[in-house]
Amino acid sequence: MKSKLLIVCVCLFTITLQSWAQIRLGVKGGINLSKISFSGESSNLAPENRTGFSVGPVVDAKIPFFGLGMEVSALYSQSYLDSYFAKATLKSIEVLVHLKWSASVLRLLGVYAALGPQFGFNVGERQDSYFRIRKRNTSFNVGGGIVLLNHLQLGLNYNFAITRTATLSVPTEIDGSFYDVKVRNNSWQVSLAYLF
Repeated sequence: MKSKLLIVCVCLFTITLQSWAQIRLGVKGGINLSKISFSGESSNLAPENRTGFSVGPVVDAKIPFFGLGMEVSALYSQSYLDSYFAKATLKSIEVLVHLKWSASVLRLLGVYAALGPQFGFNVGERQDSYFRIRKRNTSFNVGGGIVLLNHLQLGLNYNFAITRTATLSVPTEIDGSFYDVKVRNNSWQVSLAYLF
């Protein structure tokens, strides 16, 4: 009986939310410029900036009060981990959950600000000779953008890692043994989304 009541309540909540909030589906893609950061003894690792990309579906929900809303995306992302002696490709599904505030003039031109967590799930290789990439990682986005004709969104985010992205095994110059360095992947993300 309790499970049936729960199902009815969830259905009623979903119907109410759909009639109350404006929910739109879309597609989102973009590029990211990433630079890894190291913790520990890392002065000689010389990370470089690398460009990657992301693409996938997006759900945008607006609550008709105060310009508040939420955006959820599930993007396939490819980026690179790069130091002077080791390189790896990071392939992942990135789930972004953003709280958004937006304002527009006659639905022709608008602006928005967004922030929220990003959860990464590795779908590529997990290990090469130097990098050991984690299965999951968490980061946080802060950004904003412009909205054209109520459908096209051009955004800029800064994504900073909360958890470790990978571990880099660095050989020592003295005896050839290895020591581990924690790697975090931070990036600037430029995105273009079209909402139907």
